Amino acid sequence: MRAFGGAARGCSALINISMATQQFESWHLADQFVTAKGAKTCLLTVEGKPFTFQPSERVTCPFGISSWEEDSARKNLELRCTPELEEFFGGLDAWAVAYIAQHSNRLLKKQLSVETIRENYKPTLNKKADYPALLRTKINASGPKALRFWDEQGKATEEPQDWRSVECTVQLHVKNLWIMGNSFGFTIECSDLQVHEPTHACPFGALAAACPLKEINDEEARAKNRCIVAS
Repeated sequence: MRAFGGAARGCSALINISMATQQFESWHLADQFVTAKGAKTCLLTVEGKPFTFQPSERVTCPFGISSWEEDSARKNLELRCTPELEEFFGGLDAWAVAYIAQHSNRLLKKQLSVETIRENYKPTLNKKADYPALLRTKINASGPKALRFWDEQGKATEEPQDWRSVECTVQLHVKNLWIMGNSFGFTIECSDLQVHEPTHACPFGALAAACPLKEINDEEARAKNRCIVAS
């Protein structure tokens, strides 16, 4: 297995976020394609390549991996967004509405207004109250493309036992536009996740060294400028 941060799977290209936000004009959705299972999708490419990137800031995953069907191999993983991710995916959503409206005949097989596109488009971000937005990603729980976990040394590891206690560095693939009935939105897949465990320093180390817990004579303590421990 490759260490985290190496080449992405297949021909995916690691593209810098700041560059991508300035170059949505190079983003392209392919014509609608119907899979063997009847799902409608439009593949996303950037400069002719799949778009995979690694945000520079760590995120949290407050709810862990979830699924409506317990035995499903395709599951959800929601990321609590940093300002960086909110800005990027907010820009992606704005670009998507305008782009899909311009190409609705090709992508959706019918001409739709910007207002209709905005009503039917499912944003990548889920914002509630004053909390940072959540980004819903998809993960593969099994198979050759299963989500891979890495420790801080870049070695393969297991899924965190307590998702609420860790921070994560993630690698994401904005894969395609899904279409279901009148609704549509982007599939964002998390392929790799580096787990950062919390570190805790003992708050008693310095105090214990300065004031050893043993009985000493008051006069001796004053003479030696040491701590006095009451009997």
